[in-house]
Amino acid sequence: MKTFVAEVPQFFLPNGNAKPMLVDLPVDSEADYIAMTKAGYHFEAEVLRSGAVSLTISNHDTDFDTALVVNGPGVVGILTDMLKRRLWENVIS
Repeated sequence: MKTFVAEVPQFFLPNGNAKPMLVDLPVDSEADYIAMTKAGYHFEAEVLRSGAVSLTISNHDTDFDTALVVNGPGVVGILTDMLKRRLWENVIS
């Protein structure tokens, strides 16, 4: 499977410091990723105390799509699904 690299800032316990993470996503999601970033949105990930990961598409003020997933290979599928939904396009200015 062909992939592209997406940046996903990950916030860590205990103080919420962020570290940029690079994730390989399927290349058929690349156009959606580019559209998301051009519109001023980005991914964020936060590892919770439970070990689960909270994933969001955000514009720094508001989360427009969110998902909770077990940390592991399923993260890629969820990020891809979030891009396909393109919820950032439903924002009323």
